Amino acid sequence: MIDWWIVLISALSSLITAVVVAIITVRLSVRQFYSQRWWEKKSEAYSDISKDLSRLFFCIGELYAEAVGEKKLNKHRYETLNNEFLRRLESFKMIVAGGAFIVSEEVYKEIEVLIERLSNNRYMQDKEPFWDYLGRDYEAIKKFKDTFNKLAKADLNVNEIRYQVRKIFSKLRFKKSTKKGV
Repeated sequence: MIDWWIVLISALSSLITAVVVAIITVRLSVRQFYSQRWWEKKSEAYSDISKDLSRLFFCIGELYAEAVGEKKLNKHRYETLNNEFLRRLESFKMIVAGGAFIVSEEVYKEIEVLIERLSNNRYMQDKEPFWDYLGRDYEAIKKFKDTFNKLAKADLNVNEIRYQVRKIFSKLRFKKSTKKGV
């Protein structure tokens, strides 16, 4: 009779161990999933900011080149670039309105500073030559771009090799998902 108790206790302890291990494994997997998903959301937000920033930088560069006489833009192109600049600036204002939820507090504050600088320069537009405030806009955006890249990489904990590996795997996942839908 003792043999049955030993077998029963052994089986019961094995069952309890299996259940505990399964619960821990599931919790760790879910935590990893949410952590990775959060990283992807952050990465996507930083990518969107980077695209807006690049476009903002391009527009102000073109407008500045036209203002100092390096380039001649027709009226339509000038208005298109100016409207694009203002649209991208509004995009940054929307990020500030949303607060530092996804992006880091440092990036959020730097965006606030950039918007304030650009808004102050727009206010000075009527009081000084056009190219002066465009030049300050250009320099402010250039400075922010350098700061942003450093802060974004730090927040995403990205070194160059890890970044390239994640980029490759995300492309592979995208190709797999598009092949399934075809």
